[in-house]
Amino acid sequence: MYLTWASFNNIRMLMMACMPIVIFYLIWLVNTSESIRSEEGTLLDLVCWPDGNAIPVIIACGSIIAVVIELYGLYQLFKAGLPKREYDVTNGLFYYVWALIIMIIIFLAIMFYSGLQSTILRAKIKGGITKAMLRYSSHLPSKVAIDRLQTRFHCCGRVNFQEWFYIPWYSNGVHIDPKTLSVNKYVKVVKYM
Repeated sequence: MYLTWASFNNIRMLMMACMPIVIFYLIWLVNTSESIRSEEGTLLDLVCWPDGNAIPVIIACGSIIAVVIELYGLYQLFKAGLPKREYDVTNGLFYYVWALIIMIIIFLAIMFYSGLQSTILRAKIKGGITKAMLRYSSHLPSKVAIDRLQTRFHCCGRVNFQEWFYIPWYSNGVHIDPKTLSVNKYVKVVKYM
């Protein structure tokens, strides 16, 4: 069964109507990937370097390539609507279809890699946060990242999250009298270094 010009034109119009939605979604995906990379990615880098930035960067790169392919396809579909004498329909759309197939394969690979990286991140995150907490007093990037986590998620403190910033910190070799800890009733998870 061959595709008639009328049915091709209907498919072309449907694709031209859907493509801007796909393009806007891909642009949103790039924006979301960048915000993940700049916020959670930096925190995850501290915990399990360099995995925090890998997933969002790959998604952003794939999305940018997909936007270019979709814009090319939109152009080809527009040109296909011109009279046949002015433009060879099959030539441009042939390359677009192959680019679309490659784009689908790339996004399937990105989905597989993202799932794999998520599993790796889950396995590393507990030990990574513990290590960052141990380096809190001596390693400025650890301190900044832990403080950002605390400020953002309000996760520590008996009364409220701001207690986190007033708990005294200790260095190795400093002798601490246990009686002062019990008198002052510090948070049970005391920050040790």
